[in-house]
Amino acid sequence: MAKSDVNLIKGAYTAAGGGIKDLGLAGSKALAKISDKFMDVAVDEVESRSSEFEDYMNFELEKDPGLNEQEYKAKYEELMSQRSRFILGDNITRGEMLREMKQYNAQVTRLDDAKKDLVEGAKEDSDFLKGWGFSPEARAIGKQLKNGKSVMHNGKLGYFVDIPGFGREFYAADDLDNIREQYSFDQTSSDVLLSLAAKAKEEGNRVALMDFNQYKPFDFETTYKLVKSNLTNRGSIHSLATHEIGTNVFKDDLINYLSRKTYSDLGVQTPTSIGRIPSNVLKKMDPTKGDDMITPKDAKIIFNNLMADKSLARKTLTNYYTAYVENQYNSSFPRENINQNFRDRGGFVYFDLMGREVPANDPSAVTKAGPDGKQIPLKEISTNTDYAE
Repeated sequence: MAKSDVNLIKGAYTAAGGGIKDLGLAGSKALAKISDKFMDVAVDEVESRSSEFEDYMNFELEKDPGLNEQEYKAKYEELMSQRSRFILGDNITRGEMLREMKQYNAQVTRLDDAKKDLVEGAKEDSDFLKGWGFSPEARAIGKQLKNGKSVMHNGKLGYFVDIPGFGREFYAADDLDNIREQYSFDQTSSDVLLSLAAKAKEEGNRVALMDFNQYKPFDFETTYKLVKSNLTNRGSIHSLATHEIGTNVFKDDLINYLSRKTYSDLGVQTPTSIGRIPSNVLKKMDPTKGDDMITPKDAKIIFNNLMADKSLARKTLTNYYTAYVENQYNSSFPRENINQNFRDRGGFVYFDLMGREVPANDPSAVTKAGPDGKQIPLKEISTNTDYAE
């Protein structure tokens, strides 16, 4: 029996009258018998609770192989600090402690699983590894998961991580899961886009069967809202921008389109098929604004800056994938019929500052586009606010 347990029993003996002087021989013998019986019960109970606590503590420590040395030591000290309370407390107190321990342990298990999943994800998913595995955030988090100490913060167990250029962030199990979900291939988004494209293709076929020689314009506005609510507002921005969702990769299309162009070439904004980004917005993201030229290196930096603005990225991706669905619809009609639709309107389609199609004589029209999709400015404008929203 541990020395601390003997001290606990001695205290219980004294409380029962053991060691009190001048009680008389008979009284002393009577009390001795009572004390002996009490001591037997107390010893058995203390030993039982002590053994129960030690078993539980060992179980808690040994079932968490993911704990690093600092975490193991911290948890051992935390459990030992509660030993006396556990042994001497009543059933309600012990029940509360066990519940607290189990709740804490559940978070330890949850965090440990998230750590393992993150590491396994980097090993098994090449897209995840390339997209995130070598970033400053990944290096900082990996170092902290290996050597750092998990702490409770706002009721959650996790790690504080100092990320170069971003400051200190707290990562709980849910945050670690979100990293993998964000940077892995978004299969759900791919399925949603392919479903929207298939329905657009069916609609195009239906309309073309009714009158093959008459092109019916695509309902861009309605489809934009569907893409926004079902795809870009729900899916992983990173996956939507860098993975092949459908048959194209937004990042590659944007960089290839911008590379070796000037802002004069672009006009007021990029075509819908590239995401309809205003040229003045692109120019602000360009590291070499003064030369008017967009090099391949500039285009990559512009892409990274675009991705850093989540709201701008989602709007751009919504335009991009709406255009993808539109192409599926248009594929049902002969190209000549689509071109005729442009010729019927003077060879061009006109757009306002928001990127919405307007009549040619509308005073809000600022650009026009031919069948090639290239935007041509109608006049110099000093302000530009947004695009289709």
